[in-house]
Amino acid sequence: MDELKPKEKEFVENYIENGGNATQAIKDSKYKAKNDNSAGVLGHKQLRKVKIKKAIKSIADSIPDELLIEKHLALLNKQEVVTKNNVTSGEVDVIPTGEIDANAVKSGLDMAYKLKSSYAPEKRIIDLNTIGNLKPEELAIAKTSEAELNKLEDGTSTKEKENA
Repeated sequence: MDELKPKEKEFVENYIENGGNATQAIKDSKYKAKNDNSAGVLGHKQLRKVKIKKAIKSIADSIPDELLIEKHLALLNKQEVVTKNNVTSGEVDVIPTGEIDANAVKSGLDMAYKLKSSYAPEKRIIDLNTIGNLKPEELAIAKTSEAELNKLEDGTSTKEKENA
C-alpha cells in the first residue's frame, strides 16, 4: 500500500473496515462527498483504480484461510440472545435463545467472501442486440462501450493502466 496516496490508503482501510462498502468508506475518508450518491460514485471510481484493487487484494490475501474457516464456524454457530433488565440486581441478564443468529452469519460470510473476491462476477442482463430502435452507429458505440467495460472488469483497460 506504499504506492497509494494518503487519501487512497485511508479509503482502502475504511473499505475493509466497512465490510466492502465503498460509499461508507468515502464518507469516512477525507474525500469531500456532498451526499450518498456522490460518495457512491466516488467510491466506485476508486475501486476501478488498479493500484487500489491490488491493495485490497493484498490485504484480503493476507487473511489466512484457516482464520476465515474458524470465524465462519463461530458465526454459523452463533446464537441469538435476549437481554433483560434484572430489577432486583439492577444488572442486565443475557439469555441465549438457542436460535442461530442469521444476521451475524450472513454479515460475516458476506464480508469475508467480498474481501476474498470469492463471489461470482455480476452479469449484465442487457443484450444490446435485443434493444430496439437503435441506429447501427449507436449499436456500434454501445458494443464498443461494452467491450471497454469488460476490459475494466478484467483490469486490462489502457485508460486505467495510465491512471495507476
